[in-house]
Amino acid sequence: PYGMMPSTLDGLARVEVDYESLPGWKCDISKCETFDSLPENAKAYLKRIEELVGVEVSWVGVGPGRTEMATKGFEPIYN
Repeated sequence: PYGMMPSTLDGLARVEVDYESLPGWKCDISKCETFDSLPENAKAYLKRIEELVGVEVSWVGVGPGRTEMATKGFEPIYN
């Protein structure tokens, strides 16, 4: 069915991929703690993901650490 991951290699071979290109950003986002502090192009990228998957993005990683994330609508609590 449409929207489902194919369960066979034959089914996967018939998949047609739609690519979208969006403007990127070259600045360091590792210190961003909220979506509002992200560059405009990063926010536009996340908004497009939300539109495509139909789910709001609540956080996004901005670095390699587990606590390095930008959040939207809440303050994270780390132990």
